[in-house]
Amino acid sequence: MATGFLVVYAVETWNLADAQASGFMLALQIGLALSTLFFGFLADRKGHKLSLEICLVLNVLSLILAITAPIPDGFTPSSS
Repeated sequence: MATGFLVVYAVETWNLADAQASGFMLALQIGLALSTLFFGFLADRKGHKLSLEICLVLNVLSLILAITAPIPDGFTPSSS
């Protein structure tokens, strides 16, 4: 659930423009849709525990990356 607040964190921390924030949100939603397909397939084949463990690790890594990002370009799909 914390990934939904990454856009708010990025806007407040880096004073991103609306276009940059919406590009970041769009990238998050596309990534979510694609990962849901992949992890659903993985859970059907290997079990839900493995899928949930991988998702947990990736979520923690994304939050660490967001907190330690030295520039706002780490939050946007492309620099505008």
